[in-house]
Amino acid sequence: MSVRGSDWAEGWRLAAGTLTAVHVRPPASVDRQVAGAAMLMATAAGLLVAVPSGLAGWVLLALGLPPVAAAVAAVAAAAMLTRGLHLDGLADTADGLAAGGDRERMLQVMRSGDVGPVGVVTLVLVLVGQIVLGSQVVLESGPWALAAAMVAARAVLPVLCVDGWGDARPGGLGSTMLGAVPAYPAALVVALTALAVTAVLSLVGMGLSGVFAVPAALLGGVGMAAHARRRLGGLTGDVFGAAVEVALLAALAALAVASS
Repeated sequence: MSVRGSDWAEGWRLAAGTLTAVHVRPPASVDRQVAGAAMLMATAAGLLVAVPSGLAGWVLLALGLPPVAAAVAAVAAAAMLTRGLHLDGLADTADGLAAGGDRERMLQVMRSGDVGPVGVVTLVLVLVGQIVLGSQVVLESGPWALAAAMVAARAVLPVLCVDGWGDARPGGLGSTMLGAVPAYPAALVVALTALAVTAVLSLVGMGLSGVFAVPAALLGGVGMAAHARRRLGGLTGDVFGAAVEVALLAALAALAVASS
């Protein structure tokens, strides 16, 4: 992938404008190079979500509220700062995979946008899991450890954009991203994210235990995406969002165990 300097600038606008609620000028055009650059900067764009979310948790702790309140504030802030995009993808993916029938039937349910009972239950379970595990992480290591887990979860996105996953819904949101990231740059971004997340977690008192955050996030997110691919014949933008939420849950589980 040959990426020009302008592609990186346009890619940043695409990443920030799509993955966060931050208002940025939309990219002039979106091609494979711009899409690939955007996904390589997904973890950097994740800072626009993670830092304010960590700050929200820190403020509540400073006011004397318990860790669970800080975790609720951080998770709620992340939902608002992403416009609920990833959570919407999680609900749609859960409803689609639960619909049964052939792949066209599942994709039709996902495309409808109506949240069904399975989607609601999945949302509740994942959010409760993030809050419960997040409160344990906040109790042991503070709100910035929870924020670091949010960044770790975004490391799954460039991995899902490496060639070979397949496009379940050509023309959908994820089509331009799929296959737009070569394997080596994706691996480099994952490695750099792991180093940065481990460094932050070490600074907040977790030591080298933080090294498990990114691998756990990848295990959860990639595992979820692989299951969806097996059922749908490829990935969609909704699956990307679902993978991020599952990746966050897995990262928090690893950190909760490591910090206890």
